[in-house]
Amino acid sequence: MSEIFILRLRDDGSAEGVAVAADGSLAGRIHAGELEAVARRVEGRPVRVLVPTDELWLARADLPAVSRTRLARAVPYALEDRLVDEVEDLHFALGGRNEAGVACAVVTRARMDAWLEALTRAGIRPRALVPDVLALPEPAEGEWTALAAGPDGPVVVRTGPEDGFTLEAEALAAVLEGALASPGGGERPRRLRLWVEGEEAAPELGEAVEVVVEKAREGAPGLLAPRAMGGLNLLQGDYSPREDWARRLRRWRLPAALAGVALLLHGGLLAWDYIALNQESRALKAEAEALIEEEFPEIGRVVDPRVQVRRVLEGLRGGGEVSPFRTLVAAWGEAVAEREGITLQRLDYSDGVLDLRASFREREQVQAVRDDLREAGIETEAAGEGSEELRLRLQEAT
Repeated sequence: MSEIFILRLRDDGSAEGVAVAADGSLAGRIHAGELEAVARRVEGRPVRVLVPTDELWLARADLPAVSRTRLARAVPYALEDRLVDEVEDLHFALGGRNEAGVACAVVTRARMDAWLEALTRAGIRPRALVPDVLALPEPAEGEWTALAAGPDGPVVVRTGPEDGFTLEAEALAAVLEGALASPGGGERPRRLRLWVEGEEAAPELGEAVEVVVEKAREGAPGLLAPRAMGGLNLLQGDYSPREDWARRLRRWRLPAALAGVALLLHGGLLAWDYIALNQESRALKAEAEALIEEEFPEIGRVVDPRVQVRRVLEGLRGGGEVSPFRTLVAAWGEAVAEREGITLQRLDYSDGVLDLRASFREREQVQAVRDDLREAGIETEAAGEGSEELRLRLQEAT
């Protein structure tokens, strides 16, 4: 059998709670104490919360029979003349309709936010928030039902299916005597069924109406919880579960938009880099092909530069022996490796002769390089010694 946990919030911030079976019977012991402590007794059950009636106003609005959406828009203005707070600061929840009009509960948004924040901190996501007066036994015709918190404490009074209020005992006595108008309007009852918790004494309410006192042996939760399965739910409009998710999503709307813009910019930069690198790669490939065609005319048309140059170099190696080309290039590299300011401009090789052009920062470097090459067994021939760029012909000494 499925169970629901009924949680009643108290004015002092504490709470009472008990599990209720589907048939309305209590399914465990009643827990009372700090909200966080009582919340630990929920144990995964759905939660309906009873909130103090003295924190809200139950009223009736005389409006025509229209859709709930239109009623929700019209009710605040139908009640505006009877409100103290600004309409924008209030939350309106609709109930059923009878001959007196549409039932509605009015509560400040600040109070709704405070309740929900406290419940969230305690790890509770309620299915419903219901005024605790609507969990009292529904009165019969000509009757009110009430729950008193001791002889001098406030009295919660239910006057109809979705009607009720909370008054101090002295003020309720004045209402029953006719000295004060009923907060909920309507006629005074002929009888008041009054429950008191445990062994508490009943308040003095005069003799204007018949008062029948009954003991709530299991306390207020034992009396209210079995009847808390229905009732006017405050979680409507902006506070409905669907709107709650919408509010949560709205909080992330700006970060999500910024993240989307960042992703678009990042994607655009990546695309730009790809295009730029692709163009650079094509330019380098074209430059490499032009260089290969110039330096290795025997290759002909360049199709696969890497493979074609490798084949030429393998041919230059002479079938595995060290080729003259490699010997001359290696000797040149060793001769200029330790000298700064020498830049190779061009290199050609043919029939055992390495013909190169190089620039020298200092004139003395030319003779020093030629001396090193001679020691390595390489004959050199220089041309154009009158300029900074010189032509050298290298070949192995015979």
